Amino acid sequence: MGDRGIFVWRLLALGGLVVTLVATHWPRLRLSSEAPSDKVLHAVTYGVLTLLVWRTTWFARWWHLVAAMVVFASIDEWTQSLRPFLRHTSWNDWIADLVGIAVCTFLLACRVSARGESGELRRALQRAAERRLFDRPFTWLAMATSAVLGAFAGGAITMTLARLLLEDTKPFQTLFLGAIFFAAAGVDWTLRAGLRAMTKQITEAHACLHCGHSIGAPGAAGQCTACGAPWLRAQWVAPPELWSRDRQRLRRFLLLHAVRAAAVAFVAIGTIGVIAWAALMLWDVWFGERLAFAADMRDLFAYAYALAWIALTIRLVRSAVARVQACEGQECLACGYTLHGVHAVDGVGRCTECGTEFVAHVRIPHPTASPSTA
Repeated sequence: MGDRGIFVWRLLALGGLVVTLVATHWPRLRLSSEAPSDKVLHAVTYGVLTLLVWRTTWFARWWHLVAAMVVFASIDEWTQSLRPFLRHTSWNDWIADLVGIAVCTFLLACRVSARGESGELRRALQRAAERRLFDRPFTWLAMATSAVLGAFAGGAITMTLARLLLEDTKPFQTLFLGAIFFAAAGVDWTLRAGLRAMTKQITEAHACLHCGHSIGAPGAAGQCTACGAPWLRAQWVAPPELWSRDRQRLRRFLLLHAVRAAAVAFVAIGTIGVIAWAALMLWDVWFGERLAFAADMRDLFAYAYALAWIALTIRLVRSAVARVQACEGQECLACGYTLHGVHAVDGVGRCTECGTEFVAHVRIPHPTASPSTA
């Protein structure tokens, strides 16, 4: 991301940390009986905080991020027992914090990046599109609007379904979780649409992936006159949509892999649950003390497992799509035509069947000096 985008993410992260500390240390704070579960609020709060801190680029490795968030959660929970705050330390609250951190980290680990010989070019193009997207104030306004609309729609939908299909004993918790889920889905949809738009702008304008300066009419390769970053003509080939000329084939592919991925994810997540249950039983045998979790903790574990199952299913489906996309240069991603023998100029070819451009076995050069990200 650019400097402006990182600055906004850091402001949001700092604001989230401050709000969390104030809320958890407010003297004698009590939630009403109709409010969402305290454990669910803890998990959601720390899940969102983990995402915000990850976006700040303060930590280069994911385990640094996890360690920092666990330390923060531990300090946050321990300091509540200090006399000025009139609160108490709760192991269940701390475990709920860890569940939120773990779920967010798992969701981040389920991301899938481009693969194959053209993967580096695709990732560089995506980073440039993301930098341009988050450096624009309109992006943040669109994200906020999507979150608000998604929250209102999600709360109404989940409340209606819960009343029609279930005997919901915690309507406000259902409302809260539905609002959070649909708000996140709305933000995700907005970001994906924005990234597609920024990618189209960059490829059509032949913009430098580092500083955004327009190259003009590019040849085979060269250097940006504004920042000196090297470029290749192939880096401005827009990623083709998978089987856009054969939607029926795409639907069959996604359906087959979705069913298979859901089954695999169910077995994998279920195995983790069985191992956790066995560990609790062994704890009872070894130490003679049963670890009894409250009902709201059991609900939290159920929500976490369901979310992890959905995330892993999507991850496996996206991995299958990425494996097909990694065949770019060998098979046309738009129509499935075999590209062996198709002539490529400057690392860029065109399918003789449907005319879609493709990248043929090139890698983006790395600049000798760090270019400007302005």
